[in-house]
Formats: sequence, structure tokens, C-alpha cells
Amino acid sequence: MKNIRSVFVALMVVVLVITAGILTAVNYTKTETVVVQGIEQSLADTTKVAAHEVEFWLQLRKAEMEGIANTPILLSGDKQAINTYLLMESKRMPVYSAFWVSDPAGNWYSPVGTSGSISERDYYKELMKTGKSIISDPLIGKADGKMAVVVAIPIKSNGQLVG
Repeated sequence: MKNIRSVFVALMVVVLVITAGILTAVNYTKTETVVVQGIEQSLADTTKVAAHEVEFWLQLRKAEMEGIANTPILLSGDKQAINTYLLMESKRMPVYSAFWVSDPAGNWYSPVGTSGSISERDYYKELMKTGKSIISDPLIGKADGKMAVVVAIPIKSNGQLVG
């Protein structure tokens, strides 16, 4: 009788251990799924908020540049006055890595003496095609070789694109 009882108790312990193991595995799997889904949702929400903040920041930069592009100094075409003005603005707004002005052919110059051509850049082609302000995709800047986003604003005089 004692032997049957021992076998029965051992069998019950084995069944309970297996049952507890199965329940633990199921519980772990379900908990992991819930936690991962929560983290994924949190990351998606955080990414959306960050994207909206970046978009708002870029729109502010675009509005600033549109204000500068419409100043009489830039509309004058006087390269010396434009360089002096842009140098002053670069000191006032250090968030920008560089200021420069381009002619309709894509030849640019900056107040620090650098120059070149942007005629092959996508943002330049889009601006010339539409006549509207453009915020570029990230690119390597020609002036300093650093990663940048260009805020390109058309300079118009009497309805004509002059820069």
C-alpha cells in the first residue's frame, strides 16, 4: 500500500511540475507579447511626436529664411551689401551652419568667401521648377562638407526669380 501511495504521490508531483512548467511558459509568452506590443506602440507614438517637432522646427527655419530672402538688401543684388547682411544674420542666428545666395544658374557665394554651384542639387531643380521654398533631404554640404538640411528660398524681384 505504501508503495502505491509513493508512486501516486510521485506521479502527482510530476504532473504538478509539468503543469506548472506549461503554465509558466504560457504566462511568459503572453506577458512577453503584451510587453513587446506596449514598447512598440510607445516607440511609434514617440517617433510621431518627434517627427511633428522636427517638422515644426523646419517650418520655423523656412519662415525665417523667407523673411531674410524678402529683405531689400537681398533684392538689391549688391553682393557686398548681401555678404555684410548675411554675415550679420549668421551671427544673430547661430542655428544655421551657413548662409549663401545663388543666382538663377545655381552659382552660389557666401559671406565667408566660399562659392560653387548647386545646379545639380535636387532642391535647386525643384525650386527652379516651382518657384517655391524647399526644405531639402539631408545631404553633405558643399560649403563645409558636413551633413545638412538646406532651406532654399526663392529671391524674387518684380515676380522674376533672381536668386
